[in-house]
Amino acid sequence: MAKIRRNRNHTASRLFTDREEFQQTFWNGVHAHLETPIEERLHRVLVFYGVGGIGKTSLQRELTKQLLNARKPTLHARIDFGNLGGISKAKTLITLAHSFKENHQVSFPHFEISYSLYFAKKNPDLTLKNQEIPYLKDIGFVGNLLAAVDGLGFLGALSGVVERAYGMVKRFNLNSELKEDLKRLERLSPDEIEDEMASFFAYDLEYACERDQSVSIIFVDTYEVLWNKTYWNNDVYPDKFMRDIVELMPFALFVVSSREKLKWQSLSMQWQGVLDQHLLGNLSRKDAKGFLRSCGIHDEKTQDRIYISSNGHPFHMDLCVDQYHEMLNKGIAVEAHRFTAVNSEILERFLMHLDHREVEILKLMSIPRWYDAELFEELAAAFMGSRIRNHFEGIQRFSFVENEGNRFFFHALMRENLSHQVEDGSLLKAHGIIFEYYMKRLGRCALASPHDYIESLLSECCYHFKAYAGRSKNWDWLDSEEFIRILQLLQVKGSTNFLISLIADMHACCDNVLNIRIRYILMDMFHLQGNYEDAVKQIGDALKEDHADDVNLQLEIRRLHHQMFYLPVEGIIKEAKRLVANLDGTRYAQHFRELLFMIGGNLGILNGNFDDSRKWLLQAIRQSKKAEDVALLARCLRKYVDMLRRTGHTKFATHACRLGLKLAREEGLRRYEIYLLCTEADLMRETGKLKEAQETIDLALKYAVEQQITGWMGHCYLVLAELAIDTKNDGAEARRFFAEAMGIYEQINQVWGVIQARLGMERVAFMMEEHFLPLRLTAIRDLASNFGYRYETAYINNTLSNGYFGIYRYAFL
Repeated sequence: MAKIRRNRNHTASRLFTDREEFQQTFWNGVHAHLETPIEERLHRVLVFYGVGGIGKTSLQRELTKQLLNARKPTLHARIDFGNLGGISKAKTLITLAHSFKENHQVSFPHFEISYSLYFAKKNPDLTLKNQEIPYLKDIGFVGNLLAAVDGLGFLGALSGVVERAYGMVKRFNLNSELKEDLKRLERLSPDEIEDEMASFFAYDLEYACERDQSVSIIFVDTYEVLWNKTYWNNDVYPDKFMRDIVELMPFALFVVSSREKLKWQSLSMQWQGVLDQHLLGNLSRKDAKGFLRSCGIHDEKTQDRIYISSNGHPFHMDLCVDQYHEMLNKGIAVEAHRFTAVNSEILERFLMHLDHREVEILKLMSIPRWYDAELFEELAAAFMGSRIRNHFEGIQRFSFVENEGNRFFFHALMRENLSHQVEDGSLLKAHGIIFEYYMKRLGRCALASPHDYIESLLSECCYHFKAYAGRSKNWDWLDSEEFIRILQLLQVKGSTNFLISLIADMHACCDNVLNIRIRYILMDMFHLQGNYEDAVKQIGDALKEDHADDVNLQLEIRRLHHQMFYLPVEGIIKEAKRLVANLDGTRYAQHFRELLFMIGGNLGILNGNFDDSRKWLLQAIRQSKKAEDVALLARCLRKYVDMLRRTGHTKFATHACRLGLKLAREEGLRRYEIYLLCTEADLMRETGKLKEAQETIDLALKYAVEQQITGWMGHCYLVLAELAIDTKNDGAEARRFFAEAMGIYEQINQVWGVIQARLGMERVAFMMEEHFLPLRLTAIRDLASNFGYRYETAYINNTLSNGYFGIYRYAFL
């Protein structure tokens, strides 16, 4: 409503009307913040809620316009979740930072470093070419630092970016006290960085407010979209990340528009008194007439008819204004009776005064959730030929068309009403064409493509596929190699929450029939999250279905693999031996080898029964060599190293580790190279090669972060903690590393890791205080004993008997 639209001849100049009470409420909040010292400001969230089309967005735009004209010391930014094209904490923060910079040239140096590290770790294969990284302009000085580096991977170019940035601290206005906090991000996973980057955003924004003695105002539009998204963790409220952001910024005023009241206070008492909520209703007759006069409609009978037909609803009044000017453009006499209708008829009357071809274009473009010039051309060619291509600019004149960059959106009410008027055959055809369009774009995606770009394309592709295939119940695409390839791309990139939600959604729409390979991906996503029990439940559900014997066997093995992270090991060993005893090793050779390795390697070493473990592990090594199963052989050698170390054969362990590393590197098995590097670093530590150990574990951690292998990041922190003790005798640093490891293990519910980190903490306490607490050690021992971890149990018993800690050798899980 509060905007000026271009028309071909006659133009409706819309002036913002009414809402004086709400405008005053807003300015009261601004003045209250301005009159309060920054450090004494309290959280305040101003909420305007009401039905769709009632004018919430127009009110926000009017308020931002007033801010620009008021010459008050304010900084403001705006985000519209309805047009964001993918929602996450990181996307929200970078969008707000860009808005602040565009409106007020606010710089976010600390946040830009954190966001760059996050994006690089999400997209480790991205290369530094401007056409591939269009957001370089959004990351400020970090983009400038990287712009001259061509040909390197983005992640590689960012290596040491914190040190480089602080080397020019005066130029970039960085706070030296935050240097270590930023450097710590280099060791974290993307999800962990995303959790922390809001703190750096809040710091930079508060610094700008203190410098200018101003108040920052953050406008948030279409808040209800957060609750419509389905790719969030089931155990977390979908708007939690926004509440986290608000909580960090008591110095800022938040102005939220939503279709419903916010209910934050029901989630936590901390929000009591923070939310100031106001319902927006229809315009009064007086204000509606004032609005119509501003649009060039002065005849009072026509004004009355429009008001009665629209009931003062801003969206419907906008359509009537569009209708009025279309009539003038066509030389049709404007008569009041032409506007007499109930709300449901307003759209029909508006369309009556458009060219038939333009009506068909509007109906067609209401089918996609958003469109750009390329998609417009695709649909135009399919339905109407080249005749309508020149209409792309023409339809942007209407009040219900919004744009965000090169994306265009119809107002939700208009899109809903128009799409209902499309014939079923045309609707189905359009969904199919749009589906194929996104499939072609997805076909060009590779490891170098940014994860959020792939997610956006796949979301639209699946939306139109469901609409297209749902009629025929033909779900063959979900079994296609191309669909699975895209899922695997996102799996590598760590899009865990997105994949879990998308797979669950597709699972629900296709009568609960999904390709077993897709369900393997889902299980792996649960595993990466540390939701081992959820992965096991998925396997249990799959085992109830009708699958081939080899699939069922693979599922059984996967279930054992997930269970070993949170269940006592002896029962899992018993089940694995039962499976292998009943298995035809010739017919199911790959599964047979996997079970040999699991019993002798993962489970046997974990259990600490090294005589039994050696027997099974040597069989697995022989079978792997015979089958030329290089990946399994590398895994076997790594566990053989663990067994040799724990039985005192350090020299042979070193030789086996080098063989395994050589194999992994020659075959490009980065994942297993990480495992072996971590093991080699701990071997070097044990043999006194501390400098080499430090270099090796640093490399292992770098690779683990790039590959987002969370458990092995924890393992690397264990070795770093031990090296802090051995090289520096620095108990405080060792304690920090053990705490990092503990946080990871607790997050993913890995009992073995929790035991190692707790035991490491006790060794640090003994080193710093020269005593230990038997009760705490006994509790750790009992936990290890209950899970069947004999090595850890025996080590703690010896410590309790001897009164000191002996050499500890890790056998990483």
